[in-house]
Amino acid sequence: MTHIEARLRYRVLTGPDDAEFCRRVSILMEDGYELHGSPSLTHDGQRVIVAQALVLPPYEAVRSRTDRTADPVQ
Repeated sequence: MTHIEARLRYRVLTGPDDAEFCRRVSILMEDGYELHGSPSLTHDGQRVIVAQALVLPPYEAVRSRTDRTADPVQ
């Protein structure tokens, strides 16, 4: 993909506290997002659920994306 694509400036990821959640956060960080605040944790009776906010700095808000075509957090 060589065109300029607008991205959300603010994202909140939620899910079980596992390697897959960490992978999703890591992918967004590699794509220019930065952590916003500390993660929040809760328990659903069986497992720990985590939420993490990420923000896209203004200089990263719009740029060319050539390495990914799918949203990793769907």
